[in-house]
Amino acid sequence: MRILFASSEVGLGHITRDIHLAQHMPWANVSWITSGLALRYLEEKNVDIHPVSYMRQDLNRYFEKLFENGVFKARYSALKSLAKAGRLNANTLLENVDLLDYDLLIADEFWDLVVCENIHCKSVFITDFIKFKSVSSLIQKLILPFVNRSLSKGLEKFDIRLYVGLDPNVKMNGFEYYGQLFTHGSAGVEGVGGGAVISIGGTSVGSLLVDKAAEVLKSLQIEYSVLGPPPYYKSDPLSYIASSDLVITLGGYSTLIEVARFKKRAIITPLGGDFEQYDNAKLFEGRSGYRVAPLHQINEKMLRGYIREVLEENPDPPRFIDSSELIAARIKELVFGD
Repeated sequence: MRILFASSEVGLGHITRDIHLAQHMPWANVSWITSGLALRYLEEKNVDIHPVSYMRQDLNRYFEKLFENGVFKARYSALKSLAKAGRLNANTLLENVDLLDYDLLIADEFWDLVVCENIHCKSVFITDFIKFKSVSSLIQKLILPFVNRSLSKGLEKFDIRLYVGLDPNVKMNGFEYYGQLFTHGSAGVEGVGGGAVISIGGTSVGSLLVDKAAEVLKSLQIEYSVLGPPPYYKSDPLSYIASSDLVITLGGYSTLIEVARFKKRAIITPLGGDFEQYDNAKLFEGRSGYRVAPLHQINEKMLRGYIREVLEENPDPPRFIDSSELIAARIKELVFGD
């Protein structure tokens, strides 16, 4: 059974959860498409990578230009460049990949395929958000209804649409929901305690957090490690979180799942204007062992106080469910029938 797994390269959360999901599909012969740092992660896993991965534009570079000092800035030129790169990727894919060679396509927020008119094989779309939301900009409020209608229409071609986001109470609008997807092949990782982790995800947009948190941790004489893109890239980030006493992080999906899974104390600093990170972080607000403040608003004095407070508390994270086994079974049902 030939399956093509197309994973978004923005950050590392998509590829790490997709690798974990694929481990629950031993009946599948999987090939992968991605780019950027996610491609490096795949290379280290020694899996089958489709050659088109090396032809694609790395959307991380365009995504990073949408942020300034940890805040989303909807500049027309940056959005136009991102859209152009996305269209180029879609054309590259259509010209170099014959989807009829595959029994199934799985796309994890892989927007190239959303804009394609037809897929020509059975297909699944995975996402941790249902629609784009406006956080602050009037321009966003005006254009997002059009964007969301286009997104909804583009997703209709997929046989199964799966929502794996952190909040089970959102309106599903045709998506199936079984729970979340854990990451990094999480079985067998144990936490033993020690030091802190500063996690900025797979892009450089959160690098401001390193500048703010490192000085505070040094002043408190707390040893720390940094997880992020080069020069902070590590192929086994889960082990660092599992062995920490404290995590200082953005509001990224995968890191927050890992924080909750290992019941780690955390200070969560979502990127300004990023609706996904705001929504993720809200689930931790008011819970013992956690503090939430936007990255652009938090300062060293606040961080120092939050660190001292949470280290005295017992963490009470929200409960997340690793649905990889259920999702793999649902995908198998699509491929083989009842």
